[in-house]
Amino acid sequence: MNTSLKQDSSFIPDIKVLPLQFCLSAKSRVTLPAFLGSTLRGAFGTALKEVVCCVPHRDCERCWFYEACAYPYIFETPNIPDLGGFPNHTQLRGQKEVEHPFILRAPQLVPKQTRTTNNRRLPNLNDAFSDIELEEGDEIFFEILMIGTAVHYWQQVLVAVRILADTGLGENRVSFELSKAEAPDLSGNMQVVYDKDNQRISAYGICPLSLRALIDNRLEHLNISDRLRLCFISPTRIRNDNDITPVPDFQMLIKKMRQRIEHLAALHCEPPVVLDLRENMKGADEVQIIESNTQAYEWEQYSNNQGKKVMRRVFVGEIEYAGKDIRRFLPFLIAGEILHIGNVTNYGAGRYVILG
Repeated sequence: MNTSLKQDSSFIPDIKVLPLQFCLSAKSRVTLPAFLGSTLRGAFGTALKEVVCCVPHRDCERCWFYEACAYPYIFETPNIPDLGGFPNHTQLRGQKEVEHPFILRAPQLVPKQTRTTNNRRLPNLNDAFSDIELEEGDEIFFEILMIGTAVHYWQQVLVAVRILADTGLGENRVSFELSKAEAPDLSGNMQVVYDKDNQRISAYGICPLSLRALIDNRLEHLNISDRLRLCFISPTRIRNDNDITPVPDFQMLIKKMRQRIEHLAALHCEPPVVLDLRENMKGADEVQIIESNTQAYEWEQYSNNQGKKVMRRVFVGEIEYAGKDIRRFLPFLIAGEILHIGNVTNYGAGRYVILG
């Protein structure tokens, strides 16, 4: 591997990330949606507020602690311009809500053996993939990745997941047991911080990871020449102006990842870092799509803000790109593997892996 790739990653801000991995065990039989991201996110938000809220009225916007509380910061993430005297990123001005400092990674989708056909313009995501069927004692695994300042709240997140498990998932609110939780130690190895047999949180040696270091490590083991494939393994939603594209071209992909890195650095780094990485995008327009094998779906979710079910257009599948300078953009692409890409990443959307 060309060692200059490691030097190229120096433009990536040193954002701290902390992956928290959870294992839940079902206490009785339950059927869960094919993509569990929406279910987990909603249950997590309710539980997190229960953990951290200390005022009786429960109204975040009129609360004394609005700018100092973990719940609105993590789950609602309002845009507070120039907080603490640090200038906000220009693209964030005027936005009410901004990128959240967490990413949810739900269990992977499992395609159905046979797919039903209907007259819908697009197939429904949950019709195309198998529901999660669990018997008593069966386990599900998922991850919450904390970003930047949010890594300091990992204990509260762990307690929230335990409450989430006790409260239950699915239409019948079937209870689960938090069997195990893991977080990285000083060497980056995952260690148990909670288990059902020793119901006490162990914080000794837990250490956030460096986004830049994770990218450098991935570069060492990624053998790419002039082409690569991206496999989008969770529903992905990438907006281009007012349109949602099921096949993003390479320049758009790098642009979206550049903006995501810039926004996360400005919002969640300690101290905030305002960047302009447009210079690092040069040449992205010369990388072409060689083959696309994606499928667009309608993803039905319940919106608490709107008080109703909403449909979002997403896609899943593989896209192959090629270009003589494609390796120069690997730091952006690896950042996307870690941080996901597109909209609603806090639901678990926008997850992909790079394939040689």
